[in-house]
Amino acid sequence: MDMGSYPRIRTQINELGEKILRLTPAPTAVVCGSDRLATCLLNFFLSKGICVPEELAIIGCDGDTVFSEFTDKKLCSYRQPFAAMSQFIYQTAADLAEHPDRPFFHAEFPPEYIEGNTI
Repeated sequence: MDMGSYPRIRTQINELGEKILRLTPAPTAVVCGSDRLATCLLNFFLSKGICVPEELAIIGCDGDTVFSEFTDKKLCSYRQPFAAMSQFIYQTAADLAEHPDRPFFHAEFPPEYIEGNTI
C-alpha cells in the first residue's frame, strides 16, 4: 500500500474492500497481515452494511488491537511472542558462537490469541 497520505490510504482500503466483495465465490473470512489494515477493512465492511462476523469474519495478525478502538467492534487478532523469540535467538547465537558444532533443533512459539468479536 502507498502510505503517503490518509486520503490515499482510504482510497486503497475502499478499492481493496470492493475487490473482496466482488470475489466469487464470496469469501467468508479475511485474514489481514496487520491489525491496522484489518480495522480499516472492518470499518469499510460495516459501512457497506456487511454483518461482521455473521457474513464476513475478519482477523488481524500482529496484536495491535488498540487501533481497533476506532471501530464499533473489537478486533480478533494474534500476537507473536517477540520477547521470547528474541531471547531464544540471542541465546542460540551465543551458544553457537561457543559451540559451533552444536546440532540444530526445532523450537515453537505459539502466538497469543486476542479475543474480539469479528470471528
